Amino acid sequence: MKNIYDVRRDNLKRILQDDFGNRQAALADKLKFEQPSLVSRLLSKKNIGSALARKIERVVDKPENWLDVDHTSELRQAAPLYGPDEHQPFMRALPVISWAYATQWLAVGDVFNKNETEELVPCPVECSPRSFALRVRGASMEPEFRDGWYIFVDPEVAPTNQSYVVAQVLGKPEALLRQLIIEGERRFLRTITPGWPEPIIEMDSNTSVIGVVIFKGTKV
Repeated sequence: MKNIYDVRRDNLKRILQDDFGNRQAALADKLKFEQPSLVSRLLSKKNIGSALARKIERVVDKPENWLDVDHTSELRQAAPLYGPDEHQPFMRALPVISWAYATQWLAVGDVFNKNETEELVPCPVECSPRSFALRVRGASMEPEFRDGWYIFVDPEVAPTNQSYVVAQVLGKPEALLRQLIIEGERRFLRTITPGWPEPIIEMDSNTSVIGVVIFKGTKV
């Protein structure tokens, strides 16, 4: 089982990969480390204390205590699929649809309108046949999801607390990308961008989860 230092170390690796292209010098410069090699030490064996964790979060625009949460459960890990010969891996091609059409996805099932498909993109992780992709628009979920990124959504994955989901709110013409928060019997849809209007929506009979985000990326 991971301890808090393992979790922080894994999250720092994620920041380094997603936000700095694995360039340790760039991250060290951002954190104003006098010794760039400190990044390498933090990634390998040196423990990240609470004060340093909070500093890293502030500098790289992560919510407070983000470094302390194991985020591996939010996105399914890559799992290879194999073709008939069991040797050549392949990825399922998913339709990239509009945020408006996403609100209809649960109703249309497998028979969707191909005219609503902007393009087909291969999903890098295992997913169900009902999965689809969207392009992130706007800044409501930065820095986790940036404008223009692809997200891959699987309606057959059960949402859990802190999952990132695509949801439908009755009366809104387009689906929303939000983080699901579960507190007892109550469920909330949360934006993670500080200062965003209507940051919390409590789910009721007028709201529903369309699918869970299983992967994100700038390229496919």
